[in-house]
Amino acid sequence: MSTPPRPFNAEQLQQARQGLRNTDQPLVDKFINIRAQNLAFGVANPLATIADSDVQHLKSLAHRANPVVKISFSTAASTFPANGTQAHMVFDTKFYSQVQPVAPIAVIRFVKAAQVNTNFSKVKSEHTIPGYVHYQKTAEVPASRVNGNDAIKQLAQQEFMVASWSFDGPREQFRQGAGLTNRDEPGTKYTELPYALIAEFLIVLYDQQAKRILEVGHSVGALGVWAKTGPATWTTTFDRSDRIP
Repeated sequence: MSTPPRPFNAEQLQQARQGLRNTDQPLVDKFINIRAQNLAFGVANPLATIADSDVQHLKSLAHRANPVVKISFSTAASTFPANGTQAHMVFDTKFYSQVQPVAPIAVIRFVKAAQVNTNFSKVKSEHTIPGYVHYQKTAEVPASRVNGNDAIKQLAQQEFMVASWSFDGPREQFRQGAGLTNRDEPGTKYTELPYALIAEFLIVLYDQQAKRILEVGHSVGALGVWAKTGPATWTTTFDRSDRIP
């Protein structure tokens, strides 16, 4: 009669765990290195991005462990310069992991975006490239050459097709007094109209010490602000997917 195998003791279990390959570690190391650059907002940097393979890894994790993401938008009159419009999408994220919102727990965001601004009778189209939310201008043409809202939408879609992933902070990783939550508000503090923005986000909750990714949110929104109809009203279109399947 064969002797049953002896169970692992605590030391053997620990050695087995250490021997397991941590597939998250290279990506978490990349997050830490990007943050160590201490980038200024709006600055281009070829290191402040993620590769296509990283994106696919994060998207696969988002299917298994994803936070609650809610996307809304806001419009308001610009305060400076006057007579313009502020327009933002609002990405609110609530993580559900049983951890505290303090180090070594951290949040990092990446965005792929395009926007079309109308300013001083010119239409400017641009898209993100590697950096800290760095936009690269593709074209600037007289507004008279861009006919209608559909043309603005098409310009934004064309820009989005060539956009790259850009580091997006955040400066404030967790909202103060709100637990494991995060808010981002991409958009503009001043534009003439029309204005269009498309933004796709990956937001990651991770453990810097254990080098583990805990949750990944993947979402996208598209905002168009077309005309001002009153002191505090605008005609808009807004499409969103709080969670991309």
